[in-house]
Amino acid sequence: MRYNIALVPARPTFYKLYTQNAQRNFGNRYSQYLLGKDSIPHITLCQFDDSSEFDEKKGMSQGALQKILKKLGTQFLDHVYHPTFIGIHFLRLASQYGELFSSDLFSVELLVQRESKLVNLHEEVASMVIGFGFQPLNTLGAAYRPHLTLACLAAVSTLSIPSFPHELLGTPDFPFVVRLGLSDDYWQFAKVVGE
Repeated sequence: MRYNIALVPARPTFYKLYTQNAQRNFGNRYSQYLLGKDSIPHITLCQFDDSSEFDEKKGMSQGALQKILKKLGTQFLDHVYHPTFIGIHFLRLASQYGELFSSDLFSVELLVQRESKLVNLHEEVASMVIGFGFQPLNTLGAAYRPHLTLACLAAVSTLSIPSFPHELLGTPDFPFVVRLGLSDDYWQFAKVVGE
């Protein structure tokens, strides 16, 4: 199983701002990834899989999972973050992820301002994950690129935004919080663990 420690909107009612914009703009032409009922809006801090604790039927052992949840609770439970979204970016995925995505797949992302507070949080979470013996799957350090993915589009001909989501740019009125979640094969944050 793949896990993701990420910043998510503090309450599920806040998800709508992002999911509705993704659905409205990309719902009829996405491929593999679209914010909605199967995907929670998030800004990844550190992804990892449980291969060192892997059980084909159960995933990560309950002991390892409880240790991570306890550490998150004591170190990050009260941590809130107010991201600033600075633009929209189209990223060709094949160049970054090899065979997972086809060569003409593009990610549509809200770019997050790379503030020192966010980078420090990312580094603390990645260090915690490494300390538990897991290998981070996402880029780290200077290569860390904070973003919130709205959708993946199947071809360059589909790279347009019918209704530009101006309301997504800037700093939202609500906070984001640190949560552990399960990710699917396409890196979607599918479910919060422990709530």
